[in-house]
Amino acid sequence: MAQAVVLSLLRSGTSYDGTEQLLYTQYVDLGYGRSQPPLFTWILIAVQQVFGVSQIAENVLKFACLAAGFGAVWRITLGLGYARGVAAASMLSLFLLAEIGFEAQRNYTHSVLLFALVGWIAVLYLSAMRRGSWGCHIGLGVLFGAVLLTKYNAILLIAALVIADLSVRRAGVFRRAGSLVMWPVAAALIAPHLIWATENADHVFALTGGFIGGFIGGGESVPLLVLRAGAYYVQASAGLMLPLGVVAAAAWWWMREAPTSVVQPDAGRCVFWRWAAVFWVIGLIVALAALATEVRMRWLIPIGVPLVPLMIGGVLSRAPRATVAVTVIGAGFGAVSIAGQWVQSTWINPRTDYAYAQMSDAMQQAGMPMDIVVATYPIFGNLRLYGVDRVLAPVLPDPARIAPDAASAVWQADHPVHEDQIAVFGRALGLCFDLAHPAIAIEMPRRHGDGALSAIIRPLSRAACAQPAAIPGFPLATPKPHQ
Repeated sequence: MAQAVVLSLLRSGTSYDGTEQLLYTQYVDLGYGRSQPPLFTWILIAVQQVFGVSQIAENVLKFACLAAGFGAVWRITLGLGYARGVAAASMLSLFLLAEIGFEAQRNYTHSVLLFALVGWIAVLYLSAMRRGSWGCHIGLGVLFGAVLLTKYNAILLIAALVIADLSVRRAGVFRRAGSLVMWPVAAALIAPHLIWATENADHVFALTGGFIGGFIGGGESVPLLVLRAGAYYVQASAGLMLPLGVVAAAAWWWMREAPTSVVQPDAGRCVFWRWAAVFWVIGLIVALAALATEVRMRWLIPIGVPLVPLMIGGVLSRAPRATVAVTVIGAGFGAVSIAGQWVQSTWINPRTDYAYAQMSDAMQQAGMPMDIVVATYPIFGNLRLYGVDRVLAPVLPDPARIAPDAASAVWQADHPVHEDQIAVFGRALGLCFDLAHPAIAIEMPRRHGDGALSAIIRPLSRAACAQPAAIPGFPLATPKPHQ
């Protein structure tokens, strides 16, 4: 929570994923598109009722999810039979997975919620395995529904857990009669979104074309494409787990002659090893079948939930003298990743360092409408944090429901093609360029260092559509700098 506050003060704008949420939280719907389910957006809308449309709202939710995930890994390690010191080392070792320790702080939204939910699915599964109560089974059903509303690839995670459980005779959570209640509970939670998804398939699959079968038609053979997809998958897996593996191997080597106190295998550890292995194999099969042209490490974040406690617990139960060293290494990576966000937020990433408040003030002084229409949202979507009421972009599934009577078209001066795109998009919403008011140019400086951004702003309105020349692509008047 301290980091949530610090980053909210350091950053003037939010991340790519965070700006996407600024668009989607403008209204409640059963789905929003861009190949992402809606649960994170729904929760963020609720948080914004407390903190307003602000960075602190997103950061409080994000870091609460991170805290929940870290806490779940602590509980998992204890639940697998390891000591509290090992649980501390395991929890801090999450910082060795850059996608969780660093990238989740920097950019992710849905993936952070996925990490937290997978962690508590694991905690509740261990509880159900030992107690077998109806409450545990109902809770798992709720979490299954929630995780499916967080990421579509969670279906692979659930399938892997079921397969792993059924393969171990001593576990059998999914063999019990009580487990039958899980699936109706999960289905009831996801049914409304599934109905929406079937009616908006183009938004559900909006991003899949970028990484499925992209090389088909390029003259390459299918076997080569399959081999390449497998290489991408293995590369992503290694990138995610390699730092943790190196530390675990080093700890094992360093303390290999230490007295051992081996913890005997139990059903929980056996299931979790198989869970991780089956999830990885299913993911590989999907990548090969889709001829994937890209595999991102964050898609494999769920595999870290069982693997981190198993790897660290397995090593430290056999080399207990390495516990302090592994804990210190994890804490050191944590300190670097936390401080690294401060540097990245101001010195490296202009999007989180532009003077958006200054631009908003300039728009108000110029009498521009404080609803904006943009061709792309990653930069100018941040204006919603500083007085802009509504942001309309083509990626919204239903932008007409929030379309105003007057708005301001905003685009970067060095992207003139966006003017035509906005004209076409605006005309579809019943908004046209207001020719009675010339465009203006506003320089939006960075708060730290050089690299100002020049933005062009032009009014749009419904009334302007009655003007004869109000057609898409109407020439832009020569803008005059606004002071």
